[in-house]
Amino acid sequence: MPSGQAATRRVPSVVALIAALAVLLTSSNLRSPVSAFPPIADQVAGSLGASGLFIGLVGMAPTAMFAVAAILSGPMAKALSFRAVISTAMVLATAGFGLRTVASNGVLFLAGTMIGLVGVGITNTLLPAVVKDYFPFKLTVMSIAYMAVGQVSMATASVVAVPLAELGGWRVAIGVWAVPPLLALLCWGILVFSVTPGTATQRGGEMLRRAHPRKLMGVINNKSTDSRGAYRHMWRNPVSWGIVVMFAMTSSISYCFITWAPKIIVESGGSAQLGGIIGGVFALVGTASSFFVPWMTSRFERGAAWVTILSCSCMFVALLMVITGPMRLPVVWISLVSLGCSTFPLGLMLIATRTREPKAAAVLSSGAQGIGYTVACIGPFGFGALYDATSSWTTGLTVLVGFNFVLLAAGLVASRKVFVDDHE
Repeated sequence: MPSGQAATRRVPSVVALIAALAVLLTSSNLRSPVSAFPPIADQVAGSLGASGLFIGLVGMAPTAMFAVAAILSGPMAKALSFRAVISTAMVLATAGFGLRTVASNGVLFLAGTMIGLVGVGITNTLLPAVVKDYFPFKLTVMSIAYMAVGQVSMATASVVAVPLAELGGWRVAIGVWAVPPLLALLCWGILVFSVTPGTATQRGGEMLRRAHPRKLMGVINNKSTDSRGAYRHMWRNPVSWGIVVMFAMTSSISYCFITWAPKIIVESGGSAQLGGIIGGVFALVGTASSFFVPWMTSRFERGAAWVTILSCSCMFVALLMVITGPMRLPVVWISLVSLGCSTFPLGLMLIATRTREPKAAAVLSSGAQGIGYTVACIGPFGFGALYDATSSWTTGLTVLVGFNFVLLAAGLVASRKVFVDDHE
C-alpha cells in the first residue's frame, strides 16, 4: 500500500517536470528566431539577392503570422488537447526555421519565416492557458519562469547573431534557433503519448487520427462549436477589449524596435555589432519585466494599473531620447524601451488572471492576440516605409508616441479586477 501511494505521488511529479521543461523549451522559441535576424539583416538580404523591401516584410511577418496563429489556435485547441496543439506548432516551427536555414532566395527565406512563426504564434497564444491548466497553483512562478526564459533567449539570439555569422556564416546564426522547437517537440510528444490510452500502436494511431488535417479543418470551419459560443459574452466586457488594444499597441511598438533598433544604430553611425548588442540589451532588460510584472499584478490590488503607468512613462522618455539623438546614451534609451514594453507580459498575465477557466483563457488569448496582432502588422512595415519616404526616423517615432497614449488608456481599462468569463 505505501509503495502504491508512493508510485501515485511520483507519476504526477514526473508529468509536471516534463510539462515544465516543455513549457520552458517552448518559451525559449517565442522571440529568439525573430531577434536573430535584424543584426544580420543586410548580410542575409545581400546573400539572397533580395531587395530592400525584404527586410520590411520579414519584420512584418511576426505580427502577421501571430494574428493568423491566434485565429487558428482556438479551434485547434477545441479539436485537440493543449499538448497536441503545441506539438503541432513545434513541428511547424522546426520545419519553418529549418527551411530558412537552407533557403536559396528571399522568397524561400520569407516562406520559412512565416511557417515557423505560425508555430510560434500558436504557442504564444496558448501558453497562458497551458500554464493555467497545468500549474493552477503555481501560476505566478511558472509565468515568471517562461517569460524570463523567453527574454533571455531573445537577448542571446540578438547578441550572438553577428559573432556566429562571422564564424560560420549567417545560415549558422539563423539555423541554430531551429533546435529549441525540436527539443520542445520531444517533450510535448512524450506528454501526448503518455496520456493517450491503449497500446503503443493504438496510441500512435489515435494521435494521427486526431491530428489529421481534414479533422482540424472541419473543426476550424464549424462555427457552431460550443467553446466559442460559451464565452461570447466575454466580448461585452470592456476589460476584454482593453486587453485587445494593449496587444495591438504594445506589439506594434515592440516589434518596431525589435526590427529596426539595430538599423537605427547603424544608420546613426554605430557598428553592426553594437546594433546586435542593443537588441540583446532590449531583451535582457525585458527579463526584469518577467519578474516584476507577475509579482506586482499578484501582490498589489492596483498592480496592473501601476505597471501600465510606469511602462508608458518609460516609453515616453525613451522615444524622446531617440528622437533627439539615437547615439546619445543608446543603452539607456533601449533599456527604457524594454521597460516600456512591460505591457506585453502584463497582457499575458491579464489573460490568465482575468479568466476563471483555462478554456476561457484560450478563447480570450486567441481573440485578443488575433485582433491585436492583425492591427500591429502595419507597425514594423509602416515604420520602415516612413523612414524610406522621409529619410528620417522622427516621423515613425512620433507615430509611436501616439500609440503609447492609446496603450496607456487601454492598459488602465484592462487593469480592472474582474473575471471576463463571468456572466453578468
